[in-house]
Amino acid sequence: MNTTLGLMSAKTAERSHFLPYVEAANVAGFKRLILFAPEDVNLARRKITGYTYQKHKWVRTVQGFPDLIYDIGHYRTIRGYQQAEEIKSFSRLPFVGDWLGNKWVVYQGLKASPEIAEHLVETELLIRAADGISMLEQHKALMLKPVSGESGTGIKRISLRKDMLIIEEDGGVCRGIKVESAGRYLDQLAAKGYMMAAGATICA
Repeated sequence: MNTTLGLMSAKTAERSHFLPYVEAANVAGFKRLILFAPEDVNLARRKITGYTYQKHKWVRTVQGFPDLIYDIGHYRTIRGYQQAEEIKSFSRLPFVGDWLGNKWVVYQGLKASPEIAEHLVETELLIRAADGISMLEQHKALMLKPVSGESGTGIKRISLRKDMLIIEEDGGVCRGIKVESAGRYLDQLAAKGYMMAAGATICA
């Protein structure tokens, strides 16, 4: 899938906070992600000057409009909101955040597109622990994301290793719990509202 996901935010200076989005975009099948602020968009030239994550570092780059854009926000001034609304009113920029709602609804919107659906990673709502355990046994590793929320908070990756459930959270902190405790852990996440997708093995 040769598509680009755009993230628009007033906090592009705090790029380390957006690393979970880079990984989530990769899992979802996007080839690249570009992080930018409203003032980085040139509507006349149809170009965006933003940041892409390449070889473990953020690189300033200029490129055409992304295939999809998610407005994360963080605007703290009236001018910031005005700039964001001006950008979102431009018909050639495909924003999904405002009108599609939470992450699960966004996923459903992407899945409804024939051009994108075939490239999406299998994703399900975590309704109960049994669903998570079944998917984990199938894929060996999962990425779990809160249905609601922002700034990449709450994202976790889990994998099975012998009699342990390995959990990576908070930007790379790993811990393990006994497999017999996995049900209780997944039920707690389900109660908070999480979705799950196949992920990569973690914490070698």
